[in-house]
Amino acid sequence: MKHCSALRRAAAVTLAATLFLASSDGASAYTAYVSTASANIRAAAGTGSAILMNRKKGQTVEVTGEAKGSDGNIWYAVTVDDKSGYIRSDLVSKTAPASTPSSAGGTRSSGNIVAGNWQAVPERADMWYYVDANGNRLTDCFSSDSYYVDSNGARFAAKEILGARIGQRNSWMTAHEAGGFDCFVAGATVLQNAFNKNIDGARAISVYSNHVMLRSVVRTDNSQTTEERLALYKNDDINGYTIMVRTSLGGDRLALLNGTSAAVNPMPEYDYGTLRFFTNMVSRCGDKVAAAIYSSWEDNNEYDLKMGEWIRVGDTMIRYMPTNGAGLYEIKAAF
Repeated sequence: MKHCSALRRAAAVTLAATLFLASSDGASAYTAYVSTASANIRAAAGTGSAILMNRKKGQTVEVTGEAKGSDGNIWYAVTVDDKSGYIRSDLVSKTAPASTPSSAGGTRSSGNIVAGNWQAVPERADMWYYVDANGNRLTDCFSSDSYYVDSNGARFAAKEILGARIGQRNSWMTAHEAGGFDCFVAGATVLQNAFNKNIDGARAISVYSNHVMLRSVVRTDNSQTTEERLALYKNDDINGYTIMVRTSLGGDRLALLNGTSAAVNPMPEYDYGTLRFFTNMVSRCGDKVAAAIYSSWEDNNEYDLKMGEWIRVGDTMIRYMPTNGAGLYEIKAAF
């Protein structure tokens, strides 16, 4: 299920190197805990970069800064045993897993529904923390009013994905509820404007009555060709969807039509951002679902998706079904 090329990896490393963001508030380094079964620490901020080491759930890393990765995610610059690298931010938490002693008194729930109270974040009108009766921040769980609380213990009113604001859901949108896919039009329009402005229209996104399709676009002076890259199809059999991934999510190879040469045009932020748009439209923890699909198709399958077997990721069940050079990921509500 891995489809990475050396060229895509090199491009991702180059891009990530230019996007490093030091801690903007001048805060000192802090200890974070791995919050998934395992997590890779990489040489650069992006899943296309080399794996330096692996940490298991509950093990610690020292966070020293942040970077916007080549995959569109936020990555933390970390050190472990005097070695430096990057780890994706959604794979760690400031509070320890329940199985690990925590001097900070944090509480995790491994994706379960937990009773708590919302706490406003003074500097962020669109962000809330979810805390228990003792004021400890709860992480990676679902609130009693059905919102997802991420690995940092936060809920946002909306996420911005390639310029499109996607409101956080408090339920899983089934295929029946999606209707004629009109709800995808506004976000797809914003994404297309970003494609036209920032990558010269090298991507085209279209909304139909039962699916949303992303195509790559190659133009010459005399002609234009397109290729299907990503799609979200309504799947009435499971009252969910099928996500089709036909090629590398990290970029594409634009072969010139005259056949004399080829150019590599890495656009990981736009491909992966579109996948995030798909999953955040239907799932309360869409970034987690997108990360699982990306990791299965491109990387080391950190979420352990299996062919033909339903695996739970947050509020979503995912089943991988390969076919004719594409990856098909069926998704449906877990509860």
